[in-house]
Amino acid sequence: WDLFADKSDLILKTDPKFKNCTTQDLSTSQNVLNTAWDFFTKT
Repeated sequence: WDLFADKSDLILKTDPKFKNCTTQDLSTSQNVLNTAWDFFTKT
């Protein structure tokens, strides 16, 4: 779980696509969620 949390923090802090993204955006946009998951699995 710590690895997931660390990667999530990294995504939110470094990727410009997710800088202004909120948890509500992730829950309502399947495309954003898929993109975030792709980024997570590739890092």
